[in-house]
Amino acid sequence: KSASLAATQNGTPLTCQKPTGPFTRAYHFYCYVAAPTSGTFSMSWSGGTTYQYSIFTLQNAAQTSPIDVSSVNDLTSSGSSLSTNVTTSVGNSLLLSEAIGAIVVTVTNGAGETSLGSAMSAPLGHFTLSSKKAATSAGTETLTRNYSPNDNNDDLAVLAVKELTATTGITASAAYKYNYTYDQLG
Repeated sequence: KSASLAATQNGTPLTCQKPTGPFTRAYHFYCYVAAPTSGTFSMSWSGGTTYQYSIFTLQNAAQTSPIDVSSVNDLTSSGSSLSTNVTTSVGNSLLLSEAIGAIVVTVTNGAGETSLGSAMSAPLGHFTLSSKKAATSAGTETLTRNYSPNDNNDDLAVLAVKELTATTGITASAAYKYNYTYDQLG
């Protein structure tokens, strides 16, 4: 299987990439552009007829090479939880996660994760988003979804975004701020 994605913000191309790992439920991509302006978001893709996406605007994210690491993991047999690990190269990254599941079950986030949104009737299955601030030092971070009853055929994608550093005028303790939009189009 293959897929591709291209996106623009007010005509400015975004950098789009796939996280590493298996894709059971959906193709996962992330796209980014530094210092976006308000206006029209546009995207095109190949390799699928159904899609769903989320748009984030982050404040205090690194302006060059903002993506620290990304990964996706899947649950291919009945299970009560799904976790994805990433190893950050810097501290204070913002961890963003997106889970897409097969059936409607009760879904809860792992420890320390903040829910950013969910849709139980999204085109590709139940859909949950969360964030978590990584540790102050580089290391392995884990994001999790817990299912009751068990679920299967789920994906959990994780993206670590580097923090804007003090050398660029923002203190390392400045909190990430974000705006979020979810659109479920099928």
